[in-house]
Amino acid sequence: MKIEDKKTLYRLLSEYMIDLLKLDEENIKRRKDRKENGWKVGNYPISGVKAQFNHARCIYNKLGVEIENEVSTF
Repeated sequence: MKIEDKKTLYRLLSEYMIDLLKLDEENIKRRKDRKENGWKVGNYPISGVKAQFNHARCIYNKLGVEIENEVSTF
């Protein structure tokens, strides 16, 4: 994989993790709403957000190290 591809993927993973954090905030609201109003159509929390975030974070960190090793210092 070329360094340009790694940089692009690194940036996209960062944006994806930000989207997942926004989705987590929505899940927190849905859980509070569920406690107050019970189960209704459309107020179910979205599952798997934490796992998706952790997988993206692992790849993001690995790519960061690879990019750091390829960045020239002069």
